[in-house]
Amino acid sequence: MAGPAEEHAFVGRGRELAALELWLHTRDEPPVLFLHGPGGIGKSALGRALAARAAARGLDVVALDGRSSDTAVDELQAALADGAAHRLVIVDSVERAPAFEALVRELVSPDGASRVLLA
Repeated sequence: MAGPAEEHAFVGRGRELAALELWLHTRDEPPVLFLHGPGGIGKSALGRALAARAAARGLDVVALDGRSSDTAVDELQAALADGAAHRLVIVDSVERAPAFEALVRELVSPDGASRVLLA
């Protein structure tokens, strides 16, 4: 999650962050969203900014890192399996753990309350 210094330094992505917040709170939107693009454009920072805003609004936020692929798949399963309502699961560096995409498709129900952001 973003700390105070990072939150203050996060600028220039207001439109994208607003669109992500709308996705997060609109039930007829798909429950899974992929942020994609070349390395270094701010996908991770955007995910952290969304996580901070979601947590401030009372959502349960689970942040996972695909670079920890030895534990992240199990953590993703646990985050999605317990059926917590109003949860945001953010998986950063998803390209490092290809098993995530298949697992998300298997575990996320289209009408579920959880949202999953893959960056």
